[in-house]
Amino acid sequence: MIMPPRKRTRSPGYPTTNLREAMEKAKIIWKNDHRNECPLASLAEQWKYAPQSSAAAQLSAALKKYGLFDDVEGKNAVIKLSESAIRILSIEDEDSSERIALLKKAALAPAIYSDLWRKYQGILPSDATIKTYLISDLKFNPDVVEGVIKNFRDTITFAKLSPSDKFEGENEIESENKMDGQLKNEGQPAQVSASPVSPLKPGIKEMRFELDSGPVVVRYPMSGEDYDLLLESLSLWKKKLVQPHN
Repeated sequence: MIMPPRKRTRSPGYPTTNLREAMEKAKIIWKNDHRNECPLASLAEQWKYAPQSSAAAQLSAALKKYGLFDDVEGKNAVIKLSESAIRILSIEDEDSSERIALLKKAALAPAIYSDLWRKYQGILPSDATIKTYLISDLKFNPDVVEGVIKNFRDTITFAKLSPSDKFEGENEIESENKMDGQLKNEGQPAQVSASPVSPLKPGIKEMRFELDSGPVVVRYPMSGEDYDLLLESLSLWKKKLVQPHN
């Protein structure tokens, strides 16, 4: 009997390396290219990879997740070091409070890392518990979770994060509770003030999806990083967005 091929599970976005290695890769670019724009082929060469290496592309994506790389607007596969990365690399004193603060911010920049930090309030449980959460709740591919957890722990250690370090901004769980409270108030819909919609940039279009719950508008073309971030954000908010079956 021929077994059908196993369906491959696509995990939400995550950095494929830890922050320490990401900083080492950023340091190489700072030494050679400074603030200049850098195409992916150049990154690969400087990191000792083949020009079309997928490993170089994955590393570049990881540095973007940490906020160390910025995309160059209007150019595909071209990046430059972010101001945050440059500031970190410019501070020679590793015990500098500013440097440590910037590293902590970078460590929690990836959405999956900030989600884990919020969930466990900085007191991480066993790998087995985190693994169950990643696979069961966030639908991660079981084949990658051990690497995700290891890189997360290495990043937390490198950035010197402690339970007293709180993630900047409102906790997603607190935000959900506030929204639920508004919806229950006197049985009336919550009055939510929307942020002003920014005008379209030249060359950007809008695609409108008509759903049962109402229209959803997505702007395009977008970078691969923005696309991954969109999918990742939707995955993290699935429990809130999707109505459970009765």
